[in-house]
Amino acid sequence: MAFVLVTNSKGGVGKTTLTASLALTAQDIGHDVALIDLDRQGSLSQFAKLATIPYQSGLQMGPRKFARKKGAGLLLIDTKATLRGRELEEAVAHADAIIVPCTTSHVDIEATSRFLKRLRRIKDLKKGRALLIPVLNRMRLNASLSDQIAQAELKLHAPIGAWFPAAKAFEEVLESGRSIQRSRYARRNEVTENLQKLLHLCGLNR
Repeated sequence: MAFVLVTNSKGGVGKTTLTASLALTAQDIGHDVALIDLDRQGSLSQFAKLATIPYQSGLQMGPRKFARKKGAGLLLIDTKATLRGRELEEAVAHADAIIVPCTTSHVDIEATSRFLKRLRRIKDLKKGRALLIPVLNRMRLNASLSDQIAQAELKLHAPIGAWFPAAKAFEEVLESGRSIQRSRYARRNEVTENLQKLLHLCGLNR
C-alpha cells in the first residue's frame, strides 16, 4: 500500500484539487483508493461522496488500519494548512511520499521553501523514509513552462515532480467527481500524464 500525504503550510495552493485528481487517476488505472480529509472545510469529503470513494474525516481510525479495512492500495491524505507539531511529525514519519504543491507566485515559493526545510528536519528526526515531491500547481500557460519550473527548482532546492495548469476544468474535478480525462479540456491528456507520473513517483505502479 502507498501512503501519500498532500501537504503545505501555505493555504490556497490546490492541495484538495490535486488530491482529488490523483484519486480519480489512480482509479482509472485500476487501483483501489481511500481518502482521509484533515481539513475542516471538508471539501475532499464532499468530493469523495460524489466520486463514491471510501473516506474518513479526521483520524478516528489509524490511517493504515483504515486503508486496510477499505482494501485500498493507495491512501491519500489531504491536510489543512495549519497542520503542524505532533500531527505533522506523525504523518511524515509514516508516509511513503509527501507531495508539496505550490503555485509559482513569489509568496508561495518562499513559504514552500521554508516548509520543505521543516519537513526535511522532521524526516531526519523521525528517520522517515518518505520521498519529498514538490509540485507546481496553477501554472500560467502563457509563460514559458521550462522557465517557471527552473526558477522554482532553484528556489526550492529540489526537483519538481510534476506541474498542473491554472485551468477551470482542473478545478471542476472537485465539484463533478469526474476525472479531468473525462472532460473536454484541450490539455487533458497532458494533465493525465503528469498525474500518472506523480503516482509513479509515489510508488504506485500502473
